[in-house]
Amino acid sequence: MRFGLTITTNDRPEMDARERVESHLERALCARDAGFDTIAVGNRYSFGPAVHDHRGESLETWRYQPLLLLSYIAAHLGSDVNYATAVLVSTALHPVQLAEDIATLDSFCAGRLSVGIGLGWLPYELEAFNVERSTHRRRFEEILKLTSDLLTKDSVTFDGEFFKVSEARLVARAVQQPRPPIWVGASEDPAVLRAARLGDTWSMSGHTPVHELVRQQTIYRDELSRLGRPLPETRPINRVVYIAEDRETAFREALPNFIAQYRKRGAVGWFSSPDEMQRALAAGEMHWIVGDPQDCFEQLSAIEESVGANLAIFTMPQKTTIEKWRHTISLLGEEVLPRLQSSSVDD
Repeated sequence: MRFGLTITTNDRPEMDARERVESHLERALCARDAGFDTIAVGNRYSFGPAVHDHRGESLETWRYQPLLLLSYIAAHLGSDVNYATAVLVSTALHPVQLAEDIATLDSFCAGRLSVGIGLGWLPYELEAFNVERSTHRRRFEEILKLTSDLLTKDSVTFDGEFFKVSEARLVARAVQQPRPPIWVGASEDPAVLRAARLGDTWSMSGHTPVHELVRQQTIYRDELSRLGRPLPETRPINRVVYIAEDRETAFREALPNFIAQYRKRGAVGWFSSPDEMQRALAAGEMHWIVGDPQDCFEQLSAIEESVGANLAIFTMPQKTTIEKWRHTISLLGEEVLPRLQSSSVDD
């Protein structure tokens, strides 16, 4: 198994803009030095008005846009790592602009870019770009088809419901041929089928518990077989991670972070105690990787065996300090990654 790191999260509103940029770069440099394979950047657009919802928390976020941020990171790290969007939200995208940007960034990355892209679901984001919820799935499929065509063909004519081009030719050219790989994010069954049909691989959601991913693997592989497509070489999974030297500390510190993060997503009180979190973990219902290095090794080994993931892309909870970022990357790189790689060789 290889490791990746999503260097973005929801930053503090009062944080200076330049300080935020440099903190992202520091996370990327730490991950590279710890032996991580991939630097990833997440994506969000407008959460809408910063008003308090019925749970008493305003919906806000502070993030940089992924393709631009990755170009900055690639200027510093060069060919030392791979780069990925994990994942682009499709709501605002136009395939011509997207294809040009992908080709340009792939050149900046020396052919090391993978494009994770997903449907998107936040109502405020749909409203911000005047996209009807009833049409956004069909629109997403057109984005995938047309973007792929633009990146692989010299001239493209496309007459779709949402996008129409006539003899379109890209100005930019990607390094990778026929194009950079497209990872389709999916958490629901129809989206998993879409990933098999239209993507180069399925980017497994960080919000789907392991037992559900096991069930969906059957759906995904059956669809690949029906289409005559092979199992992809790269099989990424996104997971929030919270690791500490000992289990008690990890669970005690992770619990308030977990509850706070999922309150933002509309689910309150997922776990009332570390014991409840441990029970969910044992039952395969946990979304996070939590515990000491041995716990994290066992959880990742189980994920690798049960769902076939071979690239774990980690992120940290909201409001994590840079010191905790450094410590997490160090523990994962020094105490977990070598053991996973050794066990894979032994197998």
